[in-house]
Amino acid sequence: MPSLYRIISPTQYKRMPWKNGLGETLEIMRLEDAIGVRFRLSQASVVEEGEFSFFDGLQRTLVMLSGNGITLSHQSDETCHPLHVLNHALDQASFSGGDKTYATLTDGPIEDLNIMARQADTVAHVATHSSPMMLKSEANVALFAGLYAQSDCQIVINVAGRAPEVVSVLQDHTVHMLEEAELTLVSGNGIWITVTSTSKIC
Repeated sequence: MPSLYRIISPTQYKRMPWKNGLGETLEIMRLEDAIGVRFRLSQASVVEEGEFSFFDGLQRTLVMLSGNGITLSHQSDETCHPLHVLNHALDQASFSGGDKTYATLTDGPIEDLNIMARQADTVAHVATHSSPMMLKSEANVALFAGLYAQSDCQIVINVAGRAPEVVSVLQDHTVHMLEEAELTLVSGNGIWITVTSTSKIC
């Protein structure tokens, strides 16, 4: 019987230097094709204020995992965009990777989760949840579907014709769903991510 999911632990995350040289990210998942990066999921620490790396063509979603807050200011083609002020864990901001984005820390470093998707043909749906919560995995049609555990979590996975499976997910681990299923977040907090294609097949 095929596995419904796989758990990716922090020891499996790949350390990658930032393009701006000011830090490093832990890459959790990456999908590339002949054009380039289509989707990337990563976790990082922002320990000092400064300008974010430039990722033209990618839509970014940043979710604060811990810390006392961060403010993001954005500018593109001499146009200033509204500020994103993240004060609490699980606050999120979505912005273009091609913008000039500057980070200002409220009071010390923060930890964040970064989701990037290629604007031309891919979209990432990102939602933060606290238990109890019902979730649905459409892994059969999604490029990626999964849960990042912001705290220790317990989930129940239900698939027709199979007994419910109770899964414990430790903080900072990622559950990558491999099959279509209904999930219940029984305890804990997490970020549910579904990445889908927007390109049409002719």
